[in-house]
Amino acid sequence: EVKPSVKGKRSAEVIGQASVSESVSQSSMGIRYSFVQHTKEGKDEEVESRQITGNWSEIRLAVETNVSGYLYVLFPLGNGKWQNLVPTDPGQTRKTEGGIKVQSFQRVEFSLGQLTSSLGKPVVNTLTVLLSSNPQDDLGQWLGSKDDMPEQLIERTDGAVFVVQPTPVKEKPLRVKIQLVEE
Repeated sequence: EVKPSVKGKRSAEVIGQASVSESVSQSSMGIRYSFVQHTKEGKDEEVESRQITGNWSEIRLAVETNVSGYLYVLFPLGNGKWQNLVPTDPGQTRKTEGGIKVQSFQRVEFSLGQLTSSLGKPVVNTLTVLLSSNPQDDLGQWLGSKDDMPEQLIERTDGAVFVVQPTPVKEKPLRVKIQLVEE
């Protein structure tokens, strides 16, 4: 069952979900992410990062998982240090240290204002999302090189990206690098 996040986007979401799901099993771990902006008409609209021309502090990152687990959205501070992005829902902010406990198809949003300069531009080029079935004590082991990370299937639809780890590897989280601006 696909639960659309934004009205009017159901066909793109169903197509994306169906295409990716053809080659993955029920136990596959996956996320859907998108950038959301509030329009002048008062509606939330999903946009691709390259379409964002205004102030990034007004943009939100929406992340949904297809399984229950622990979600980490991190940005680099430099010198091998990372910081958790804080969700916009105040009820989830206290849970960021050990990851945000999520249920299947739960949507979590993060304001990108946490990552923008006074000019409204991102101060980092990328974010890293980790989805794990268990809380992670040592995130550093998953944030370094791409070595030893399982294969991923990636599909892009209007304004959203689906990333699936088709063959789950025990104890290894799904790791997704999200490009905010071209490096």
